[in-house]
Order: sequence, then C-alpha cells, then structure tokens
Amino acid sequence: MGEALANPHVFDALTLLTDAGYAGMSARRVTVSTVGFAPNLTRLVDEHPQVTITHVRS
Repeated sequence: MGEALANPHVFDALTLLTDAGYAGMSARRVTVSTVGFAPNLTRLVDEHPQVTITHVRS
C-alpha cells in the first residue's frame, strides 16, 4: 500500500473527495493512516484540518 503522505496525489484526492461539487464527502469522515511522513504532515493539517489522521507505529 505504501505511505499515504509520500504519495503526491493524496492531496488532490482529498480535495476531490471533500469538494461539494464532486464527491461531497465530509472531511470528518475521511481518515488518513500514516507513519508520520514529516514533510507532508504539516501540509495535510494545514490544507485539510478536519481530516482525521491515524498514526501507525512501524
């Protein structure tokens, strides 16, 4: 599966999933599972603050 935050397309996917004109999902119903890929963790919190983050210990 890979690390979600290492995938450059995850942000586009989150935007489309939560866009009212596209999929219209509530951001609160979306969960991103990560080991905490630091460079994009801050970006995720800034761009999608209502998305739930699940930290997986490796």
